[in-house]
Amino acid sequence: MKPDLRMFRRVLEVSGFEPGECVMVGDKVVDDIEPAKRIGMEAILFTDYEQLKMDMRKLGISLRQTK
Repeated sequence: MKPDLRMFRRVLEVSGFEPGECVMVGDKVVDDIEPAKRIGMEAILFTDYEQLKMDMRKLGISLRQTK
């Protein structure tokens, strides 16, 4: 379980992605952001949707809302 790095490694193993290809979006610094960064992922602290869109845009990722 988070923040155990084994959980993050397992997700990478199952998905087949490298840490540098992933973005962790979470609402808790200790459980989500810090471990993701430690393993080499990008990480975004979620505060609200508009902030998430701006942070993702900085990484070259665009989000669009669906109904």
